[in-house]
Amino acid sequence: MSRREWQAGALLAFSVAAVGAGTARALTTTYLPVLLERIEDAPTLIGAVMTVNAAAGFGVPLAVGVWSDRRHAGGLGRRLPFMVGGTVLGAGGLVAVGLGSGSSYVALGLAAAVVYVGLNALTTAHRALIAEDVTDDRRPAATSAQELAAALGAGAAVAIGGALIDPAPGLAFALAAGVLIAASLPTLFLVRRLGLGARAARRPSGRIRDSLMGALRTPGAREVLLSQTLWVFAYAALPAFFVLYAERELELGLGAAG
Repeated sequence: MSRREWQAGALLAFSVAAVGAGTARALTTTYLPVLLERIEDAPTLIGAVMTVNAAAGFGVPLAVGVWSDRRHAGGLGRRLPFMVGGTVLGAGGLVAVGLGSGSSYVALGLAAAVVYVGLNALTTAHRALIAEDVTDDRRPAATSAQELAAALGAGAAVAIGGALIDPAPGLAFALAAGVLIAASLPTLFLVRRLGLGARAARRPSGRIRDSLMGALRTPGAREVLLSQTLWVFAYAALPAFFVLYAERELELGLGAAG
């Protein structure tokens, strides 16, 4: 196998975990509001439950990033334990959402929080490996591969949700959990096999608040964080309510709405 072919194969194996993460995230974000609406048509409560997505998206990357930076690399590297833990946590949360469909807002909210915590732990560690272990000339390809894989996963989530969310929501979320685990295995194996995440220097200890303030004082990073904040506020309501809107007002099926 040529070096170029090996690079292409390694890039595919490295990025495929994003397929599972994209499937799990899109299924939860798109169809959890549908399950909540079936329990009670309460838009305010649905919006409140779905804020677990934004909260986990803000808090978990900070915690995982700082925590994994400070770890001794050891045999598994700094990032792999968080990727494994995030995969297991996300899959467990998906199964819990499926089992809890039709139960209560509290049960589904807690299960969704577990899903989003797990997925953010997985993706944060996964993305950090690009900065640490991918050479400059391959980083655009690696980043693009991750994003394309996540988009492919989102398409799979729409197919799963459109087909199963009405007759068998538990099966839909269990299937997404299976996709998450199966898609993560090649990436986890490659990370372990190549020792990714073990080469970067260990960061000094410090508080998460200090790390965040340091980023805010850094030109460039500060503007990116501000842009991300504005972007999240701009689209926050769309994932929670668009499928319900499309189903009711546009009279679309759940698959087409998704």
